[in-house]
Amino acid sequence: MKAYKKKFYIIPILVCLLAIAAVAAYYLTGSLSRSDQREYVYIDNNDNLDSVIAKLAPIANEQAMLSFKIISRHTRYDKNIKSGRYAIEPGEGAISVLRKLKNGHQEPMKLTIPESRTTDRLAGAISRKLMIDSLTLATLLKDSTFCAKQGFDTTTIVCMFVPNTYEVYWNTSIENLVSRMKKDS
Repeated sequence: MKAYKKKFYIIPILVCLLAIAAVAAYYLTGSLSRSDQREYVYIDNNDNLDSVIAKLAPIANEQAMLSFKIISRHTRYDKNIKSGRYAIEPGEGAISVLRKLKNGHQEPMKLTIPESRTTDRLAGAISRKLMIDSLTLATLLKDSTFCAKQGFDTTTIVCMFVPNTYEVYWNTSIENLVSRMKKDS
């Protein structure tokens, strides 16, 4: 009689555990992206968890977005948000996307430097592609002490930016961009 009661309780418990595991697998392994092609999410320096979720929402499935919200809150992603341009692949799950965002594994992009004669045009063209403020870059390129450190003056600094296509990260700093351009010129 006691063995029968034990089996009576074990079977419903196992069924409940399997149901919980199936629901968790459905929510955690489902594709985050609704699209059949690669999508990009741009995260700024001042973004918080809610703004990251708002940026993911237009491309994400509802059930995957729910699991992303739950997992990101439990893993304290809001304390470790890294800026960048992140590729969301079709079929990539919420855990994989969160791991990519949290670890800062961003996708490099191709930056094409156009032929520019003025620092303002150059700064404007670069700021449209990267997370760099055009006014800050133009001011820096017009600073005579900065230009002298690079081996140029304020009129020839534009020559350092050779028209070509470069592979850079979207959130590269002005200092890193300038050192890259100086190295490649």
